[in-house]
Amino acid sequence: MGKLSWNKFTADHPTAPAFTTTVSSSLPKAAPFFDRDGNKLPTPYGLLVEWLKANLAGDWTSMTKNRLVIVKAVEHTDAAMIMKRFPAIGAAKKTSASASTSQINYTDHDYGKLAVEMGYKLS
Repeated sequence: MGKLSWNKFTADHPTAPAFTTTVSSSLPKAAPFFDRDGNKLPTPYGLLVEWLKANLAGDWTSMTKNRLVIVKAVEHTDAAMIMKRFPAIGAAKKTSASASTSQINYTDHDYGKLAVEMGYKLS
């Protein structure tokens, strides 16, 4: 289906796994506002959401508070896709977001590579 609101998703899928990371809510200091084609560059969180929209098939949700990002996906294939693209750092843990919460490897440092992967033309 696609992205759902956090509360609706959590009510409909209370046991879905969660994935967390910490990224900036603004563009990296060295990044321009636009790519070479004049496309506005998203924030690191916005870029992650673009990737999720382009790659996940089932229901999912995301939220951010300060620098913490939490993503939840209901389909096992979608969870596996997230873990393949952004490998886990350590074992999954029980948190208030989910009984199975994994920290994923996506940081501000990875922004440029993911932006290019998503079709942005960086200088």
